[in-house]
Amino acid sequence: MKYYLMAWNKFFQFTGRSRRSEYFWFVVINLVIIIGIALISVVFGPAAYEVGLGLLGLYSILILFPSLSLMARRFHDMNLSAWFILPFLLISAFIQAQVNSGLEPGTLTRAAAIVQLLIQITLCFFAGTPGPNKYGPDPKGITAPMPQTKQKQREETVEVALPEGKEPTPTKIPDDPFKGYDG
Repeated sequence: MKYYLMAWNKFFQFTGRSRRSEYFWFVVINLVIIIGIALISVVFGPAAYEVGLGLLGLYSILILFPSLSLMARRFHDMNLSAWFILPFLLISAFIQAQVNSGLEPGTLTRAAAIVQLLIQITLCFFAGTPGPNKYGPDPKGITAPMPQTKQKQREETVEVALPEGKEPTPTKIPDDPFKGYDG
């Protein structure tokens, strides 16, 4: 529920990044609400059917902006532009037009629904870019390790004051480390 409310708190925030869990729970809870409204309208018969359709329409309008902003942030988390929402919207409009026409869904409509489902699965289950990316810091708060640069080590050595009788540590390994050892 925390992630669902987090999405509502960022209602018009189209910048930054969002975690998979925020997107997943927003989608699941909205799906449960939509199925609940549909079931209630079916259970109460034909009179409730029109009311149910009206409620579904109102709820769809209500969740439109939070859904779009969350989808934008989720694409940002995967280091992709929010313009990737456009195909999703076009597919949704095509499917809705097909449903509203009253015609039997054809192969193209079914294919569009499958593409839309694949986009949803990608947003729900594929991990985002670890560490910061061009859209902001990692929403998990984890930073990716920075690549190591190959810098030359300086050849200089620092002279350390040693107690008397101690020899300094050699800077290179001798060819025969046991030479002179009377073990």
